[in-house]
Amino acid sequence: MSIIKADTLPKRGALLTSTDLNEVYTDINAGFPLNGENVRNEGLALPQFDTYAQSGESGIILKALDHFGESSNVIIPANENPTFPYFSAALVQDEAVVIVLEDNDILRVYFQISAEVNQNSGVFGTPSNDYFWVFWLEWQLAPAGSWSPVESNTHNQTNYTDIIGSPATYGGFMEDSIAAIFVNACTLYAHGGGSTSIFYPPRRGHCGNYFLLENTGGRTIYGLRIMGRGIMRGAYNAGGGGLPRSGNFAMMTIAPPSTHQITVHSSDISYVHMRNK
Repeated sequence: MSIIKADTLPKRGALLTSTDLNEVYTDINAGFPLNGENVRNEGLALPQFDTYAQSGESGIILKALDHFGESSNVIIPANENPTFPYFSAALVQDEAVVIVLEDNDILRVYFQISAEVNQNSGVFGTPSNDYFWVFWLEWQLAPAGSWSPVESNTHNQTNYTDIIGSPATYGGFMEDSIAAIFVNACTLYAHGGGSTSIFYPPRRGHCGNYFLLENTGGRTIYGLRIMGRGIMRGAYNAGGGGLPRSGNFAMMTIAPPSTHQITVHSSDISYVHMRNK
């Protein structure tokens, strides 16, 4: 852009006439004609908007996005089965959506829940601050096909006894939980004299997200859904005995007849599909 020089700037408080304004406009337009070519070249073809001659596309391109909300209450009971198979995971929300991914496409999925832990300490047993509910994202990779956790996530019922040792343990690992939400089941407060009190979380919002850079040659997603189960308990295996160190969590059994549960009042799934140029 040309440099505009003005030798006779108006003074503060001076009256500006149409002649003065037209003169300034004429000077500016002479140095920088307000036409389509100059607007394009000076306003768009800058380094930060480095474009491709064939398409005008630059950097990350938005291909599609959508949002789905669900407001029906979903009640998830605590597992009561002492051995595998445990209570089935509960469906919180599922959406039929077709997302066609090509290599170098980027997919971001954002999911959230509004959940409330139901208070019932009488059947909860001995509480602990590492008790929690877990929610995770799943996808459907074939029309009317089966569902599975998204890549690098678990359904939180994996048998990993051979990794942490006996007794038989089912649950998941933290490194396999990149698309998960953890909701604490309770908070235990210890008072002086050995007394304790339990706080159950009120209704709150919780959110998770998932990022995928497609590099398998392409795939099509036909559905997205949120699943949930509990109650889980965190653990850490320090290694030894030929077993690796690992942060993991296991399904717990709450003594029946249990009415301990979590209520999901509403949920949302949103996705952004982009092209990485």
